Amino acid sequence: MSQLTLYVPEEEARAIRKAARAAKRSVSEWARAQMALRLRSTWPEGYGALFGAVADETLQRPEQPGVADDVRRESL
Repeated sequence: MSQLTLYVPEEEARAIRKAARAAKRSVSEWARAQMALRLRSTWPEGYGALFGAVADETLQRPEQPGVADDVRRESL
């Protein structure tokens, strides 16, 4: 396993140690788990590049109904 050295402000270091204690883990275990969560992709690679990729002006958002068109709800 590789070893990394991180430099963080003292305030962040205190918060990291506190979070690790609350999770009943060592700082290394806690930090490794947090980094693994951050690095895990939740969207397919290239997904973000698709935004705005379709240049079709016929794709329009339909007009949204106003509050007056809302269904009356039973008063409790």
